[in-house]
Amino acid sequence: MSIWMDESAGDRVDEPLTAEVDEADTAADDLLAPIGAGEQWTPEQGYPDSSLSVRIWVDENLRLTKVRISNRWRDRAKGTSLSSMFDEAFLLANATIGSSAPPVTATTEPFEGSATLSWESLDEVLAETVRLNEESARLDALPYHEVAANRWLGNRVEGLSSNQMVAVLLSLHGHSERIAFSEQWLRQARVSEVCESVMEAHRSAYAQFVPPVFEPGDRQRLADRYSRLAERSKALMGDQAPQGGSR
Repeated sequence: MSIWMDESAGDRVDEPLTAEVDEADTAADDLLAPIGAGEQWTPEQGYPDSSLSVRIWVDENLRLTKVRISNRWRDRAKGTSLSSMFDEAFLLANATIGSSAPPVTATTEPFEGSATLSWESLDEVLAETVRLNEESARLDALPYHEVAANRWLGNRVEGLSSNQMVAVLLSLHGHSERIAFSEQWLRQARVSEVCESVMEAHRSAYAQFVPPVFEPGDRQRLADRYSRLAERSKALMGDQAPQGGSR
């Protein structure tokens, strides 16, 4: 059975469970203690879930760098799941750091035409302006579904821990989208083992990830052409009077 199909019941806890705890696990609870009155949370303390059972650290690209889980997470997980706790922590990290998709920038294709200010180059700018305005009007007249939208071309990636007990699904942009745990293993695994398996699954997924490619839609391509035309006009206006005499 797929690990993704086990998640609904696998890490949800409805009755007390026991797990072996070592000294390294006990030390981790110090990181999960509630913040006292007057103290302010900072990202350096890690991103916690609402129950303070899970805490994660990520880099500027939202890649997981460290994880800590409370020894008491099973007691706090009644009515929820460890996967949901991780969802909350990553949601906080995403909201704090920023957008889940890279910004879209205009393409840098050069404007074809005369490089100096002349009557010919001015005619080229005016002709391109007419063409762009006509294209804009054509797009405005089309039904919404017939206008190609921007899109990212790529794939989501799944990574597994070495023991096959934890699976991580990365989004199209390489961010943690979901973590699933094996039900039977999670019931007896030590906290330190769970933390290490979560990190292993992420490392496996990151190693497979290929950044998506941006494909501009109709309006984005038109906007890029307008941008190049504007840059072309600014460059020409920096020259002297049009060469080639008066008309």
